[in-house]
Amino acid sequence: SFQFSTRFPKVLNSYSSLQNYKSGVGPITITTLKQSQSAVVSDNPIIASIDEEGIQKLGKTVLVVPYNADQVTSKFGSYSPIGSPSVLEAAKLIIKKISWFSDGKVDAEVVVLPENIDKKEEEGGSNTSRKELENKLHDASAVIALNIAQEHDLNFLTSVFNHRKTGLNENTANWNHCQFAIDCGAELPSIAGPYDESSPSFSANLLPWTNDASGKRMVEQMLGLFQRWTSDDFVVALMIFFNQYSDGEIDWVKHSIDATYEKGLVQNAREFYDMITKCGDCVTKCVGDEKCKECLDKLTEVDTRDQVASYRLIVSYESELLKDFSYC
Repeated sequence: SFQFSTRFPKVLNSYSSLQNYKSGVGPITITTLKQSQSAVVSDNPIIASIDEEGIQKLGKTVLVVPYNADQVTSKFGSYSPIGSPSVLEAAKLIIKKISWFSDGKVDAEVVVLPENIDKKEEEGGSNTSRKELENKLHDASAVIALNIAQEHDLNFLTSVFNHRKTGLNENTANWNHCQFAIDCGAELPSIAGPYDESSPSFSANLLPWTNDASGKRMVEQMLGLFQRWTSDDFVVALMIFFNQYSDGEIDWVKHSIDATYEKGLVQNAREFYDMITKCGDCVTKCVGDEKCKECLDKLTEVDTRDQVASYRLIVSYESELLKDFSYC
C-alpha cells in the first residue's frame, strides 16, 4: 500500500532485493579461494574511517560458507514467494542488504571455503594460503559462519575464532568485534563486544548495568534475530551491533524509545518525562482502549529498532488512537 511504501521505504527495497540479485543488479564481493589474492591486513581495521566518497566506515562483516554452499539449501526463504535459496544465494543477498541498511557504512564480503582448506596448491588445492584467509577473518569486525559442517573446516573455524578471541583480550578498549557460528556442525561460543559466551564474567550474569552484561544481552538479541531465518532480521542484528560498538551510528537502528541499561538512568528518565509531558493525552487514551493497550503491551516485548517486527504488530492493531500515539 501507499502507506506502507512511504513509512517503510527500506522494507520495500529489501523485499525486492531477491529479484535484483537474480538479475545480477548491484556489486557483490565474493572470495572463492580458488583465485590468488592478497588479504588486506591493517594495524587497526576496526576503527571507523572515511572512504573516498566521504562515507564513514564502521567496520566489515565476513560471511563464511562451505565450498558447496551453492548446493546446500538454507533455512532462509520461508516467507519468500520463490522458495528457499541456497546458502550461497542467501549470503549474497545478506551482504547486499548490509550495504543498504547501513547506507554503505559497513562493508561485507562472502568467503567460500575451499573443499579442503589444508590441501596445498601443488596437490590441487587453493592458491590462496590458509594464512591469508586467517588474516582476512581476523581483521573483520564481524565474522558469521553459516552451515560449516566438515571436520577440517570446523577445526579451521575454531582456530580462527580462538585467534580473534585472543586479539580481543589483548585490546580490551576495542569492542567492535563479534563472531557467531550459525547452523554449523559444532557449537562454537559466540562473542559480541566484551562478552565471551565461553567464559562469562561475574558481572555479565549478576550486574545488568555493566559492559559485560550489555554484551551478553547483545549476544542473546543477535542470536534471537538470526534464528528467525529472514535476511532482514539477520541484517538488523548486525546493524544493532555496529550501532552500539562502532565509532558511529547506523540510521536504521539508532533511535529507540525503549528504556535500557545502555542508555543509563538519566537518559531513560528524560525520555519518560518527555513522553508524559508531551504525549500525556495520547498515552492516556491509548492505555484506556483495550485494543490499543494490547498493542502497547506487545510492543514492549519488541526492540523498537526492529522496524519489521514493530510494523507487523502495528498494522495488526491499527487505529486512530494508536496512530496518534505513534506520531506523538
